[in-house]
This record gives sequence, structure tokens and C-alpha cells, in this order.
Amino acid sequence: DININMMPFIVGKTFESSKLPEYVEPYWSLIKACINPELNRASHHLWDRRSNPSDLGRVYYLTIQESYVEAGSSQRRPGLHVDSPGEVRIKNEDCEATKEGVGSSQPYRGHHWGEGCAHYIGDCNKPDYGEENPSFVLQGGIYLASSVSCSCKAWNCKVAPKGVGRLGDIEHLRGALPGPGQELQAGQLYWITDRTPHESLALPEGSYRQFFRLVTSQVSLWYENHSTHNPLGVEPDPTITRVVVGDKFGDDGVEVVEPDSTRLPPTPPRPSVIKKNLFQEYYNIPVANPFDILGN
Repeated sequence: DININMMPFIVGKTFESSKLPEYVEPYWSLIKACINPELNRASHHLWDRRSNPSDLGRVYYLTIQESYVEAGSSQRRPGLHVDSPGEVRIKNEDCEATKEGVGSSQPYRGHHWGEGCAHYIGDCNKPDYGEENPSFVLQGGIYLASSVSCSCKAWNCKVAPKGVGRLGDIEHLRGALPGPGQELQAGQLYWITDRTPHESLALPEGSYRQFFRLVTSQVSLWYENHSTHNPLGVEPDPTITRVVVGDKFGDDGVEVVEPDSTRLPPTPPRPSVIKKNLFQEYYNIPVANPFDILGN
């Protein structure tokens, strides 16, 4: 089974140019569906290529989890949250330690995890605005898919940064969300921003589940202890992303790794068997209507 989290790779026109390990090739058509907006952006007549160039050649991040989920359990993180983790404590950030062994940490806010915005193509004053199958131009954001229906729920809104708790927790906002949310369906590729509310749901029956997530380039912090290194050597872009080490769930904070560090990354485990991708029959479907529309 594949179990990788936030593995960096290159946005390329082919699987080989994307510098992905062989065992994720069954997911290439799904990955390609996510990066197609960037591959097509250079020729898109409604996009300003000077102010918003294509992400071709930039670093994106891939998560795939394949596992059996017991009845009454969720495969991914339970509880209402957004992927932008709110306040993060950085050890010794902007602090002067005058004695050996002195330590401190400072809160860091404004952490992006893909960002994301969608531009509606059309006239918002027309009566068909917002109906099914409208046209959108996407920028950044996060793509999600699952092989099990109703195993994740999301809400069509965006949470302001000041409302995001530690590690993206927004359980305190549940009563303020618009409606009951939407249960995501199997085999459908969804696009959200890093501040779209969502939660993983417990399964009523035990089931094998594949989870797919692709996070675009605007990631502020890459948690080395919780992420998967690319065995082909692709690393987070130091002009956008800071690598941090330490337990993000702990109280001590994480520590920034300097870009010129010579530490050797651990070798990620390789799946013993390359399985057929259960998403294969859905490869050619369009991306679902975005949850976050510019102006919401």
C-alpha cells in the first residue's frame, strides 16, 4: 500500500519530467488532471500571463494513502478543520539567545498550504450565475479525491485567518457554517482552498480506501518529520517554502532548517506491490465546481 504525505515533485508535462517515483505512476492521469490548468495557462486568453505565470516547473506536493479503514473510524484527520494550520510556534525565531541552552519560540501566523482562488468566467449579474457547470479559472489551491463516497465532508465557504485555531482547527466555528455541508463522492476530483472547512468522516462499514491530495506551490512550511521525501531528490522550493523539523503536534514548536543544510534525508519506504489505481475509471472527468468562488 502507498502511504506518502506532502511529497514534493515538479510540475511537468510528463510523468518523467515531474520527477515522481515509479510506484505512483498509476495515479499520473489524476495528477495530470490537477496540473492541466497550469499546463494550459500559457495559452489561456483570459489569464494575465505576466502577473500570473504558469506554475510549470514549480514544486507541488502529493499525498496518497491506501489503507483498510475499520467501521466507525476515519482514515484521515477527524474534526472540523482547514489545511492552513493557523498559528505555528517557531523555535528561536527572531530571538536572541545569550546563553548556551537558552530557548524560546515565537508564534508564526499566515501559513499558506496551497492558498487558492477561483475566477468565474461570465457575467455575475446574469440569472445563470453560479448554476451547475459554470466556467472557472483556478489558481493554486488543493485537489482532493477518494475511492469511498461520503468519507469526507466540505463546506462552500472560506474561513478568515484570524478564525483558524492551532493546526487548522475550526471546531469552534461549526455552528456558524452555512448549512450541513456537502459529502464528497467517490471518484470525483474536488478543488478547495487551504481555508475551506472540511472533515474526514467515520465509515459506517469497514472498507479499503484510497485518498488522493495534491497541494499547489504556495506552502509556507514543510514539516520534515511529518512529510515524505522524494527519492528522486526533489525538495521544497526555498524561495517559497521553509523546511522545519520537530513535532508539529508538540508544545515546544518546530525549528527552521537553513537552506544550505547538508543533512541527508531519510529514504522513504517503497511499496512492495504496485497496485491498479481504483480511480482509473474516473481519470477523464472534469474537476468539480470549486467550493470557493472569489468574492464569497
